[in-house]
Amino acid sequence: MKNTLKTIFCLVLGLSAMSAKAQETVADMLRGEVAGVYVGSFDGNPVGNVNVNIRGINSLRSDNQPLYIVDGVMISQNLNDNRDAFWQYDGKSCSSALNPLSFLIPSEIESIEVLKDASATAIYGARGANGVVIIRTKRSTGRELDIRWNSDVSLNMAASGVQGYGISHSHTVGVSGSAGGNSYNVSGSFRSIDGVLKRNGSSYGTVRGNYETSGSDRLVWFGLNALLSVGKSSSPAGTAWVGCPSYTLALRDPSLSENVTQETWLSEYDDDTEDYRGVMSAWLQLNFTRHLALKFSAGLDLQENKRVIWYGRHVGLGMISDENPNGGAASVMSSMLFGYNADARLTYHRYFNLEHNLTAVVGASLTGNGDKLNTINARNFVTDELRGKGVALGNTERYNHVFSNEYFHLGAYADITYEWKSAIGADLVMRADVTPEYGWDVKDLFPAASAWMNLAELLLPDNEKVSAIRLAGGYGWSGYEKYMPFEEDMMKLLTKEWHAGAKFGFLSDRLVFGGKWYDRITYGASSSVANRGLEFELDARPVATGKVEWNMNAVLAWNTNRLVSLGAADFMGNEIGGGMCATCNLPGYPVSMLVGYLTDSDGSYMDQTGEGLVTEADRMLLANTVPVIYGGFSTSVRIGGFTVSLGLDGAAGHHIANLNRLILEQGMPSGCAPVLSPDYVEKGDFLRVNELGLRYSVPVKVKWMQSLSVQLSTRNLCTFTGYSGWNPDVNSFGMSAMSNGLDYGSYPMSRSIVAGLSVTF
Repeated sequence: MKNTLKTIFCLVLGLSAMSAKAQETVADMLRGEVAGVYVGSFDGNPVGNVNVNIRGINSLRSDNQPLYIVDGVMISQNLNDNRDAFWQYDGKSCSSALNPLSFLIPSEIESIEVLKDASATAIYGARGANGVVIIRTKRSTGRELDIRWNSDVSLNMAASGVQGYGISHSHTVGVSGSAGGNSYNVSGSFRSIDGVLKRNGSSYGTVRGNYETSGSDRLVWFGLNALLSVGKSSSPAGTAWVGCPSYTLALRDPSLSENVTQETWLSEYDDDTEDYRGVMSAWLQLNFTRHLALKFSAGLDLQENKRVIWYGRHVGLGMISDENPNGGAASVMSSMLFGYNADARLTYHRYFNLEHNLTAVVGASLTGNGDKLNTINARNFVTDELRGKGVALGNTERYNHVFSNEYFHLGAYADITYEWKSAIGADLVMRADVTPEYGWDVKDLFPAASAWMNLAELLLPDNEKVSAIRLAGGYGWSGYEKYMPFEEDMMKLLTKEWHAGAKFGFLSDRLVFGGKWYDRITYGASSSVANRGLEFELDARPVATGKVEWNMNAVLAWNTNRLVSLGAADFMGNEIGGGMCATCNLPGYPVSMLVGYLTDSDGSYMDQTGEGLVTEADRMLLANTVPVIYGGFSTSVRIGGFTVSLGLDGAAGHHIANLNRLILEQGMPSGCAPVLSPDYVEKGDFLRVNELGLRYSVPVKVKWMQSLSVQLSTRNLCTFTGYSGWNPDVNSFGMSAMSNGLDYGSYPMSRSIVAGLSVTF
């Protein structure tokens, strides 16, 4: 209770600013910055995927991740990232999902916008039920010519009592300019992330370009964006199925990784990925009159990914046995992804009598993708010289998983927005989507409506101290579609949400705070999930003079998650190896509740049914795994050329099943599955100092240099928690909501010291 109250107290006092932060991934830019957005890790792998949930978990079977849009391109998730390389050996091999946004360099991102309200995401139809994250990369600054150089180097150190370190670095050189209504921005970047464990890291090279032409006296406006990246990553394996060996388990305690030492694993296990990606978009706008314009836009997301996994003769699936007499196991997963989106919209925009502002939009869109996946694996290798790339040398039958799918849907929409004197406004949206695969007569409708009123404009128009008293509310529908490979089925979700809120601004918005209430329910084919909550935000500039500036920001969210209905097949969660299942789902409770057996004072499992025997009927709900409270805060103070910044984030109200400790203390039972008891369920509350930094803007006294700044900061300086494991920010099997809140074989927590340099010529 003490740790929970400490976490809540610190979150309520939160302060935030992004001015001097050193982010390593896009997730770092979102963590603790947006109310209602929870960003957590899975097994802690620095090259792995992250968990981004907007207003809670919406579904048991979907990945619950938002739609990402990068410069107008809808980013697709690579199906290869979540597939089991050795699919026919159920519960014997586990490979971490990779980060679909690894190709983005944080220093090249100009802005991130998060759409949470269903009234805002309805315009995205069957893609918006989990929220939308709109990422815009850097454009021209508007000056005639800019040449910029950004570099940072970080020393990463294990922070969980584990020996290990790595050195990461990132570098970008860019040129931008603007003249005569034309602007451009071209850059090249290289980033290398080195984890604290050996052979764990990634490197990406990226080339990016942007060109735009526009002007008030021109009929045609045009824009083009292109990004090409090449990347490689390597992982020594973190999360493993319960009962199977892994490097991180051997690192914790040799007894957790039977017959496999750290040295053996590092020398005989490979998980290497090559990734090639192209993200391109273009738009063309025809301005017929001052008020009427037609805009066409299109985006392409192309990706080729190859992942090679190898187990040598003394580790995991490669161990010598009767069915694998020569030893060795190899798998090659190859995937190609082709995603596309196109949109045409006609916009009418006009002011009437300097009081009425009307915008009307009608449009049509096309969204689709083609996915190809080929997984092949084999065992029993006479030679291991080629390791995983020699999969064809395996002497067992080579097992293939082949998947190919083409999918698209069409949408039509209308959006009308009206505003009067910046005091009252309303927005009406209607979208209809059709997926031809289901037939042209099967249409999904997504209506939405929202309205707002600024009482400060109405009642206090001349009051300089009160700048905003804004009341807002709305209702909307949004959807989600995802083709399920190997199941030949399309999963469809529908989210309906009410929301209402208020925002108050004072002293020309130097102090702004507000809150929002939402109530949403997401309907699926077999289950429905409800989320209800409150969100609070605070922005403040207590001091703003020429030489001194102090900025503060805080976000805090409270969310209750509840299953409304449930299909029979979804009662028990996913098996996580060794026959173990530690979660279950019941209507009226949050998703993925921890389930197990109560114990008496002697540590014996208790008979709850009075039958005299302990059976599955005696299992009890143990704890909730979904965070109830989460948020973040930071603050920055600038004095002259010096800027000091501090950032924190945290979560509370949830629990973690520490399976590492369970297996270490109880061992793997013979002939039956391990079972969970309250002794191994711990509070997951934590408060993390995610950033502490110092930046100095060096006075520039030469004409050929515009700015020069240096930075020294830390990432993940310390974490306050009562959790006994390596890292409270962990969700080892959480890519599926059916196995949430478990810690097994995760990576050690790490902290970093970062030095950076930024120059503009």
